[in-house]
Amino acid sequence: MSQSGQLLEGLFRDSAGRIVSTLTRILGSRHLELAEECVQDAMIRALEKWPFHGIPDNPAAWLLQAARNRAIDVLRRDRRMVALPADLEQIGINTTWVDDELGMMLLCCHPSLSRDAQVALTLKTVGGLGVKEIARAYLTPEATMAQRLVRAKRQLREQRVNFHLPDAIADIPVRLDAVLEVLYLLFNEGYTLGARDFSEGAIRLTRLLLANQATALAKCHALLALMLLQSARDAARIDAEGTLVLLRDQNRALWDRRRISEGMLQLDLAATGQQLSRYHLEAGIASQHAVASTSQATDWALIETSYEMLEALYPSPVVRLNHAIATGQVRGALAGLEMLDGLEQELASYQPYHAAQGSFWRDLQQFDRAAVCFRRALELSVAEAEKGYFRSVLASLGHFDGVSNQFA
Repeated sequence: MSQSGQLLEGLFRDSAGRIVSTLTRILGSRHLELAEECVQDAMIRALEKWPFHGIPDNPAAWLLQAARNRAIDVLRRDRRMVALPADLEQIGINTTWVDDELGMMLLCCHPSLSRDAQVALTLKTVGGLGVKEIARAYLTPEATMAQRLVRAKRQLREQRVNFHLPDAIADIPVRLDAVLEVLYLLFNEGYTLGARDFSEGAIRLTRLLLANQATALAKCHALLALMLLQSARDAARIDAEGTLVLLRDQNRALWDRRRISEGMLQLDLAATGQQLSRYHLEAGIASQHAVASTSQATDWALIETSYEMLEALYPSPVVRLNHAIATGQVRGALAGLEMLDGLEQELASYQPYHAAQGSFWRDLQQFDRAAVCFRRALELSVAEAEKGYFRSVLASLGHFDGVSNQFA
């Protein structure tokens, strides 16, 4: 990819949500699709012009102005428009990125939309994820997710839902749960794929919530704690060959101690509330890994208990899977496998499920069964680091020759 192409890809992930948010505030939520189209058009124009005319000094401002100009052109051709919004002329001069992004997240999480629609729409408009990535995060067919997004935008338009900044929204607590789920999924997508722009974007947006008095709640501190503690391991997760390194095998000297310290501080701040959220429990689990000096020193019994609480309060197939993995560490592989019974249909396309099964069978020295599971995990892997790991595992089991490109 060219220098301008690489820069544009990074800018899209970092700036697209901000520009869409600002345009939507000015144009109104009925023009959400127009705002998205204008940003896409600005990106295309940049790809056409930058390789020949050079990258502008302020690329984000260039994209903002290009999207604004496109919006003006479209609206001027719309006979239903009596006059252009006055703020559209001033965009780029007095742009309030922070308030606009918070307002956009809360708009997408309007109570009139279903929870799935709220989260999907926010991931698309603010998080910068594509339909395929959102569908994968939800274990949902891509066509189903595309239709869900279309319906959500139409519903906002037909109901004339207005764009409001945080201080003017009375039902923030209701909407905030959906916003936190969005940021959680955005972080996980980036963490899994090794796409730091996603995971760091989720951290940045969570910090925005904590910077606003209306949204600075204990569960936001808990979510930020979880993100910081998880991302502190980034430097140790991939080896020199670009292959994933499991938590137990990571060089803990490479972990970001400053980020761990901030994560632990955020976890302390999260204890000021009355509600025990899933983020409190998951951050607590992450903290056990962070404070353990070695893999063997990890308090797996406490982690198993935490997952038991998490499953009781927030049951889901993925939580059950993680609970099973912790149980396997405490009670053995057979106990872990028994906990996976009944999850095959729901997690058939979920790579970690097959990886966990493979690990349990390998521990039980059932190597052929383990290979079947690891091969399926390889088929479902998206990140190259994960593919490299599963290839090496299969090779160690004598089921991958290291040359075949069947799963490349």
